[in-house]
Amino acid sequence: MVIFFLPISNLSKALDFFDRIIGSQEKRQLIFFSQKDLYLAGGDDFLNAFLMIKPNVHLPHAYSFPLDPLRSFIKDKPDKNIKVELVSSLKFITPNEELILNMQPASLSFVPSKGKNLGIISAQTLKKILDLASITSQEGEKIALFFQKGRLGVWSENRFLLSCAFTPISSSLIHNFIVPYTSTRHLVKALDLIPEKQASLFLASQSLLISLPYLKIGFRLISEETNALSFLKSLLATKPLATLKIGLPAFKKTLSRLARIQKQLKAIGSIALISEKCVFKITSSQGSYSFILPLEVSLKQSFTINCHFSLLNSLFSRLKGKEFNISILPSGWLLKHGQYFCFLKKTTSK
Repeated sequence: MVIFFLPISNLSKALDFFDRIIGSQEKRQLIFFSQKDLYLAGGDDFLNAFLMIKPNVHLPHAYSFPLDPLRSFIKDKPDKNIKVELVSSLKFITPNEELILNMQPASLSFVPSKGKNLGIISAQTLKKILDLASITSQEGEKIALFFQKGRLGVWSENRFLLSCAFTPISSSLIHNFIVPYTSTRHLVKALDLIPEKQASLFLASQSLLISLPYLKIGFRLISEETNALSFLKSLLATKPLATLKIGLPAFKKTLSRLARIQKQLKAIGSIALISEKCVFKITSSQGSYSFILPLEVSLKQSFTINCHFSLLNSLFSRLKGKEFNISILPSGWLLKHGQYFCFLKKTTSK
């Protein structure tokens, strides 16, 4: 028999974290295992996490048990600690309640190894670039990660726009990978719960390891040759037909309203830059709506592009600051803000 005690608040935070890592899989299982200390592990074929929850606890094997019953059991518990007994079953005991879970011996399909050191990154910066680059995608699509001479970048592309965010890192690695949208979003949500400021990145075989003092997150990567970086570079190198700055707070407020109306009307959206005005318009069989945002510059030529306001609203609600830049290119609009940009593909023009 193995007996140990865990603070309920710590266990609750750990289960919330794994709830985000695992997502809505049909079989939501966790694994108890030990390597001098006691760890919880969980994940899927692409994303796995290993969290140290108790030092100096030895288990004879790794054991699998269901996440959800335990998460419900400890919710809103007033007790400070919970007693854990591991015999032929797994018991969680408080003064007035007891939860017994069936468990099975388990093998770890992913064991993190450090590999090549890519440097240290802010955990919240990593979350931010993953979030910005993936928020416009949807289930079934792929998210690309690229390492390019001192930069870690993330990008995605769909029929509406291309979204890209990047951050400096110390590595000189040059490589492109893809990961599933769903696993990327699970990682974004999990990183939001991490209190540590800094994380170390390692590339081991085909996995990106995010290493923190008590936590290891492994992200399986798929190598893919792509011309996306060449395309991104060509966009940034293209001489714009016009450039302007737009106030970010007013733009965000407008997008929020437009996203709701576009969804209700099931409409086509467009943005037109005309003289000293930015005209947002929604048109459908049920009706139309337009809104004018003044510009600080006067344009000699009008530029119009179709867009999906809910996607832009998801993006810009995450950006902070006073303004952003727009470069009007022959092939579309390039919107830039710090180390993030998105490209609205041209579908119509005037």
